Amino acid sequence: MKVAFVYSGAENLGIEYLSSSLKEAGHDTGLAFDTALFADKRYLIIKQYYYG
Repeated sequence: MKVAFVYSGAENLGIEYLSSSLKEAGHDTGLAFDTALFADKRYLIIKQYYYG
């Protein structure tokens, strides 16, 4: 199985651990690292409507 990890932060030990475990099990892993990947914060905006 091929697995790709995507993240935009600093070193992530969780991803590194998962990647090494998968490699030991015979899987192919890759990493896509981009510091500006989630720079657009609009995905966190949730409009709430209050009816009263």
